This record gives sequence, structure tokens and C-alpha cells, in this order.
Amino acid sequence: MNGITESMNLCIVTVYNSINSGSFLQAFSLAQALMKMGHNVSFYERTGSQGCSNSLRKQVKRGLKLLLGNGLATAGRYCRSVRNFKKDLGYLKIIERGSEKLKGIDCFILGSDTIWNFADEYFFNNYEIYLGKRFFPGKIITYAASLADSTDTDYSKIPDLREIVSGWSAIGVRDENTKLLMEKVADINVNIVCDPVFLLSKNDYGLWIKDISEKKYIFLYLFEKLSDVQISELKFFANEKDLRIINGASPEKPEFCDEVIINSPFIFLSYIFHAAYVVTDTFHGTAFSIHFDKNFCVIDRGKKKVEDLLIRMNFTDRVVRKDGDIVPVVDSKLADRRDVIEKFRKSSLEYLKKALETEDAAI
Repeated sequence: MNGITESMNLCIVTVYNSINSGSFLQAFSLAQALMKMGHNVSFYERTGSQGCSNSLRKQVKRGLKLLLGNGLATAGRYCRSVRNFKKDLGYLKIIERGSEKLKGIDCFILGSDTIWNFADEYFFNNYEIYLGKRFFPGKIITYAASLADSTDTDYSKIPDLREIVSGWSAIGVRDENTKLLMEKVADINVNIVCDPVFLLSKNDYGLWIKDISEKKYIFLYLFEKLSDVQISELKFFANEKDLRIINGASPEKPEFCDEVIINSPFIFLSYIFHAAYVVTDTFHGTAFSIHFDKNFCVIDRGKKKVEDLLIRMNFTDRVVRKDGDIVPVVDSKLADRRDVIEKFRKSSLEYLKKALETEDAAI
């Protein structure tokens, strides 16, 4: 392929079918941004033990475990979430492994999300896919890929890493930690770009945001539990402000919550968009809180990718580092930093366009 074509056939290699709203939405948003540029976009088929591609047997096993441990209501919410996730996958065009259509791909895009977390057995066992070795000699670029908290030790397990990376046309990563490690093995420039959810404007998401009939509420999107002190603090704040507390990340309904949603990507998107306040400890809970101008706080779990996002977007004042800090942070006035977001979005779109246009790795 020489230079830019009017419409390219692109294949994204990422985690698109995990039972995780953030993972789906980063994949969906990247595809939407590329289609807005006029390209044809598909995803490389992801199979294995993680995600919506799980066998019926594994889904039943998970459902039974929740039924026995948490009761019928929780198991029912899990089953409905799986069904909703599978329905939302219909928005993505998937190319099956081994398909002849792969021969017509002009460029493979690795990312985004933590597809290079080689401390994780799944990604290590599939590194030839997520590092693009399987797609050589085709053109390969990366966009907003992350290694999470992987270290040099994890990467040393891949003996041909330098050789693989040297075959990429451009490298765009999501965080400083990933940039520093990749620069150790790459002989080309490593760019930091925004997560794909920022490539779309707030208005772009309007098509998929549903109306929420709830009165004002606090939306919890947490992968880990709050402490007893934090729960008491949150309950007092909700009572004082006449707010409901809605749990969004898991099918369990904590005793202190008024409601739990049937989680799926566009339901998550709708609840975070309409929330009065957001409390999260996740990367995409943080990203969408920033993007939708929410009063939010981030419970500090020591995640490098979350910390990097907050630093880069100038929102470190939204971090809760100890008990008793939720209310002072979440109820504080949100500073207007839209200019920071738009500048990052613009530079990231420029990287993506140049990376697709050129064979020169030094962009």
C-alpha cells in the first residue's frame, strides 16, 4: 500500500468482547472514529476463556456460582448482562480467524486497552496476536495500547519482542509507563495518545445514550469494595442530598445501594451520563466522568493507568486517598478543563491519520 487511500480496510486487534463496559466502549469508539474518517472497520475475532465468547458451559457455571453464593436476583442480573453484551456486539463487524477477508486488510491496528499485559496468562499465551506478529508482513500500527502494570521481567519472556516491534509502522500508547518500556525496545518514536473514548465528542455519544427515569443519583462504578467508613460517608451524603445510590459494575446489590443496573455498554454509558455524582476506581469510569463533565471522585487503588490519565487531563484533585475524603472530593466544584481534553483529542486524531497515511515509522 503506497500512501493514503480514500477508504482503507482496517482491522482492530483488541479486547472487544469482555464482560466489561469500558473494554467494549474503547473498541466501539475507535471503530466509530475511524469510520468517521471514511474507512471500513472490522475486528479480529477474539476467542478464548475470557469474555462473551465463553462457552455456554462456562456461562452456566458462573451463573450457578452466583445463584448459590448471592441468590436468584444476582444470578438473573448476570445472565441478563451477558445477553445484553452479546446484543451490543452486533454493532461490531468481526472477521473470523483464517478468513480470506484478512488478505484484503490494508492495516492492522493493535489496541487500545491493556492488550500487552503479559503478566496475564491469557495475553502472554496470545502475544503473537496482540503484538501483531501473526499479521506480518501486513502494515501494523498501534493505538492507545497499554501494558497495565507489567514490568521488564514480564516482557523478557518474549524473546523476539524487539524484532516484532521493529516491524510496526507507528506506535501510539495510552500511558507513560507503557511509553517508557516500549522505548527500551523500539527504535522509533513512541507517541502517547488518548483513549478512544475521547476521540468521539459528547454529542457523538448521544445516539446511544438512553433516558433515565431515576431522580438524582450517585453512580458507583467500582471493581473493588468500599471500606465501612466510606460506605457510611456515602450514605450520609446521599441522605443529606436526597440522592439514590446505584451500583453499576457488578450484578451484586450491596446493602447500602438502592438499585443495581443490568450492566451493558450503553446502559452504563446512559447511567454515567445522567448521574449527579460518580464514584469509581476504574479507568473507563474515570474517563467517561471526565468526558461527560461529571462531579466525580476516584478511589485510589494504585493503578498506574488511572493515575496517568488523571495527571494528563489535570484532574489529580479528584483522587480519594483515605477514608473520609469521598464527600469533600466528589462534592467539590469541577474545574473546566475542556481545553485540555480537546487538545489531547486533536493531537491523537492527527497521530492516527498520519500513522494510516505513511509507511514511515518516525511520526
